[in-house]
Amino acid sequence: MKKTALFVAMILSTAAMADGPGYNYLQGSYTQLETDDVFSDFGLNEPKMTGTGFAASYGLNDNWFIAAGFNSIDDDYYNAKLENDNKNIGVGYRLPVSATTDLVFSVDYLKVDFTVSADGDHDSFNDDGRAYGMGIRSMVAENFELSAAYSRVEMDEGEGSNNITVSGQYYVSKNWSLGLAYTDGENTTANTVFARYNF
Repeated sequence: MKKTALFVAMILSTAAMADGPGYNYLQGSYTQLETDDVFSDFGLNEPKMTGTGFAASYGLNDNWFIAAGFNSIDDDYYNAKLENDNKNIGVGYRLPVSATTDLVFSVDYLKVDFTVSADGDHDSFNDDGRAYGMGIRSMVAENFELSAAYSRVEMDEGEGSNNITVSGQYYVSKNWSLGLAYTDGENTTANTVFARYNF
């Protein structure tokens, strides 16, 4: 389930408009996830799963923060319905390297539910896992942030995945920002647009 591992990793990438990045926010997002050569061996087109998500982060002090998220994506694939729900909760540590740039390290617990429904029948796959991440976040301008992150997702039963995420967000005000993120995993890619309220 590498596409599941990618999507979980994608929702873990983290942000406010001050001297440096902020870690207190609420976020809503819309994602399109595409697979590559996962189903083609069976002569099938690749599904494009889309869905929405919610994420939150809260700084405990100058360095430590906690984060959680929920995402749900689906696709009508031939005569089947694919549904993928993901939950995560974790802790992170920020290491400032300048007034505007942080190195970020995180560990998350993951819960994945994948369901296939067709002709009244249902088949489900449930798994737990962990994600280990490291990245960099920088306010490259007063109202623009760039970030890049690597994550390794390990599932108890499914396959793990190595993932790279790059993102940018523009602060339209002190509290609100809009952003784009791109995640490249093993046989999967994801594009995300998000809106974030920073507090």
